[in-house]
Amino acid sequence: MQPDFRVESRSYDQLVRGSWQAYRLHEKTQLSDELLAEVSGDCIQLWLPAGTLMHWSTRTYPLAYNCLQFFWPQRWYMLSAFYEDRILKHTYASIIQPASIG
Repeated sequence: MQPDFRVESRSYDQLVRGSWQAYRLHEKTQLSDELLAEVSGDCIQLWLPAGTLMHWSTRTYPLAYNCLQFFWPQRWYMLSAFYEDRILKHTYASIIQPASIG
């Protein structure tokens, strides 16, 4: 299975600070035992399995946990949820420019 997306994290001056490969998930895919939250129709859900290489300007490292990322084209943030098997370990929110999908 090939990743669907190459995600790029850019600084305010548009320099690429980091990049990684991700798979697009169907909105009804359930990854844990938790109830499925309602997600708006414009939300892009991406899956990064544990071991995915995260290429940052300072170093490259493999993800320790599976990660589910949420991006919206009109919102100034994105959310990440990190899982060990089906157990939610932690979440993270990033302030970003609205996602550009293309």
